[in-house]
Amino acid sequence: MSRILVVDDSAVMRRNLVLTLERAGHEVVAQAMDGGQAYNLYKKHVPDLVTMDITMPEVNGIEGVKSIIQDFPEAKIIIVSALDQKEMVLEALKYGAKHYIIKPINPEHLLSVITKVLGSATPANPETIVVSEKAQLEEKIRELENTKKQLEEDKAKLEQLSSVDGLTGIPNRRNFDSIIANEWNRELRNEKPISLLMIDIDFFKNFNDSMGHLAGDECIKNVANLIAGNLKRPSDVVARYGGEEFSVILPGTDGIGALYIAECIRNSIEDAQLEHSGSSVSKYVTVSIGVASVVPSPGTDVKDLIRMADEQLYSAKQQGRNSVAYNFDEDWGAQQA
Repeated sequence: MSRILVVDDSAVMRRNLVLTLERAGHEVVAQAMDGGQAYNLYKKHVPDLVTMDITMPEVNGIEGVKSIIQDFPEAKIIIVSALDQKEMVLEALKYGAKHYIIKPINPEHLLSVITKVLGSATPANPETIVVSEKAQLEEKIRELENTKKQLEEDKAKLEQLSSVDGLTGIPNRRNFDSIIANEWNRELRNEKPISLLMIDIDFFKNFNDSMGHLAGDECIKNVANLIAGNLKRPSDVVARYGGEEFSVILPGTDGIGALYIAECIRNSIEDAQLEHSGSSVSKYVTVSIGVASVVPSPGTDVKDLIRMADEQLYSAKQQGRNSVAYNFDEDWGAQQA
């Protein structure tokens, strides 16, 4: 393979170039930090090829090319440059450099250019080289843009996955918190009601104990589907609140409308006749539902709506389960007192 002189004022760049060249089987005979050192080391070693950085302190790459070519006309020098140094590159090529490559350096492209230069008896046209290198850089930019687009798509998918419950495919608790906060603020601006249902599968621990956790997972999925089947508007959202507990957000829905939906959900789950041998209220799966509804106003907080719905869920359980308990807007003042 070839004997090469590496010239660059950056120790990191020199190390990377040396590693790339040696891995490809080339021998790096010496390293220089500027064009003056490059001339002296070239004179000492007479290498087959020089990679010459164009911007260096003391003696830059152009002067290094001039001095080497003046005494060694057959020297083969490749300029290493940034794209915005086109005029300097053209000058170096006119003084006898054979080719140039753009930083950051692509190892495969570097080795390809070295092979081309070592096998060429006459220097290429400088303008042709610049155009060719620019085209390759533009291709690299397109590849980076495609990679960026793919990363953005992957990020969006990850964000979606992080907001969806893995078992049921409905929004998870994290997503619920975000959705209800947004809907609360919207209805606060619109002075419209918002309702919330908190739903719990009755005696679910007994279900798992008697029928097993796989059956329990299937039960949770079935209940989630049954709840979703009773929601008719795109803005209505069912989320898995945690374990066997679900929540339903009903923007723009008053207490009467929320109570109607709650009863529809309770009846549809009971009518589905999902076996539940561990329940003391029915031989089938049933749910208890707490309903809260309010027109948001300044000074109120969405956490109070959640708390009220949760309290009503507790009341529904105290009533014997498989029931619905509610707290409507007229009770809001008493709850806030």
